[in-house]
Amino acid sequence: MSWLDQITGEMLKNLPVDAFTDRTFGFGDIKRVIDLTEKAVDQSTAEATEAGRERARKAAANPFHDFVKNPVFAPMGAELWTVSTTFPRILRSALLVAIYSHTEFLLLSWCETLAKGLSLPDAFTSKLKSESFLQRYLRFMRDDGGFALGDFGAWAEWGPVDAYRRGRNCLAHNGGIVKERDRATLAALPNIEIDETGLQVSGPLLHLLPGACDGAADACKAFIGRIVDVAESDPRGDLPLSEDAAGTE
Repeated sequence: MSWLDQITGEMLKNLPVDAFTDRTFGFGDIKRVIDLTEKAVDQSTAEATEAGRERARKAAANPFHDFVKNPVFAPMGAELWTVSTTFPRILRSALLVAIYSHTEFLLLSWCETLAKGLSLPDAFTSKLKSESFLQRYLRFMRDDGGFALGDFGAWAEWGPVDAYRRGRNCLAHNGGIVKERDRATLAALPNIEIDETGLQVSGPLLHLLPGACDGAADACKAFIGRIVDVAESDPRGDLPLSEDAAGTE
């Protein structure tokens, strides 16, 4: 059994017997995927390191080994670079894009359900030039749906989730290269660096360290939780929010 099978089996055994929907809207599942990904990165790095050491030991023990024709250390370095740098960059970038996109999808689904349930026009489909879809959806929920969201741009939860929106856009639309206008905002996020070595791409690269995706998931979960708190305290009672948009914990 491979290490990936072992990790997957371990995580499946820990899944709840009865899946249920709650206010986290799938962020529990997201956190498990992050955990699986980080374990895979650690295991791949450990395996590549040990394989390289074994090749070096065998070469060193062979007095006839030709290090010119059969180099050992350059291939070892290339493999370690792949498993410890290239793969994590791709995996963590994909996760961060998925985490923020899931958050935006929840709001879109709620807007669609509100428009249908309250017979509202689909005004959430068009946004002002200067606003993000995140702002547009919240403005629709507040101004058209009647939720008491107030000045959501002043929420403590708004700054982090908007910063992760910028990070998602950077990764999804710009190959991870950071635009100058977003540099300070992204650099302030936990477990994120701006890599300017030029070793991977020619430009400042958004570099996600271990824990970066956990930070994104926590920030987005807190943001969604704030909105759910407002909806649950609405005096009009049980307003329609999409159950289909809710994942399982």
